[in-house]
Amino acid sequence: MIKLFPISILCLIMSACVSEPEDDVFVSPDLEDSMEEPLDIPEVPEEPVELVFNTIEDYAQLKTKEEIITAFGKENCKSGTSWYAEGTVQLKHTVVTNPKNKHIVKYVWKEENPKKLGSIEINYFDWNEDYEVKGTQKVLSACGFYTGMSINELRKWNGADFTFSGFGWDYEGGVFVTPKSRLSTCPVSIKLGLKLDGNMDVADGFYGDTELNTSDPLVKTAPIIVEKISYYFE
Repeated sequence: MIKLFPISILCLIMSACVSEPEDDVFVSPDLEDSMEEPLDIPEVPEEPVELVFNTIEDYAQLKTKEEIITAFGKENCKSGTSWYAEGTVQLKHTVVTNPKNKHIVKYVWKEENPKKLGSIEINYFDWNEDYEVKGTQKVLSACGFYTGMSINELRKWNGADFTFSGFGWDYEGGVFVTPKSRLSTCPVSIKLGLKLDGNMDVADGFYGDTELNTSDPLVKTAPIIVEKISYYFE
């Protein structure tokens, strides 16, 4: 006599013996290699940034003599000394002639550390060794004024009258900056000068250790200009 398994037990045994086939996974040889080693992506060198020199603040980008020579060429840099503080302080300087725009810029080095910059000066007049004017130059400050700017234009730019010292002495043409004026917000200082063009009579009353103001009618008609702008490093 044949003994039959219950149908439920038979189904359980059959399901245990049957398994779904695993899917084959294809891996590209290139991808397989990339998973083992990181991709070697070459670095693209950065293009050197060309410095632009339009304002006195632009020239302050350079901090060392090596950077100055690299920017303008050794043949365009001339070393020398300048006297300050009524002829009591002698400082070394480097005068640069920018070969692209012909700006003449003086880099002044600190007294206690001649390798560290103290200030930058840009003059309106280009003087020769005999103190004769060879030419003039208009150089801007990022603040908005420039060498050669008339005193009336400067007063309009400032938005208020200001006081300055008389001419013909060591501290001539120095502008007294008042708090909250537009001049007080600019890191560049101004020295005024006279553009006489051979007529000395127009300078009467403007010489000596005295204080003058842009509200004076005589000052308004005088040929006073921004003669020098200076940028001081901390």
